[in-house]
Order: sequence, then C-alpha cells, then structure tokens
Amino acid sequence: MLGKIIEKEKIDQKDPDAGRRALDCLIARLVK
Repeated sequence: MLGKIIEKEKIDQKDPDAGRRALDCLIARLVK
C-alpha cells in the first residue's frame, strides 16, 4: 500500500526524488 502511494507520487511529480519526498512525508505523518 505504501509502495502504491510512493509510485503515485513519482508519477505525479515526474521527479526522481519524488518517491523519497513522499516517503519522508509518510514518515513525518506517522511520527506526528
């Protein structure tokens, strides 16, 4: 499931670092 979210971010952003940013965003949400 998280993989799908990250892939979606990659597709939406068209950016090699988009997946990493998406993962950082997910981690930040989990930490809150």
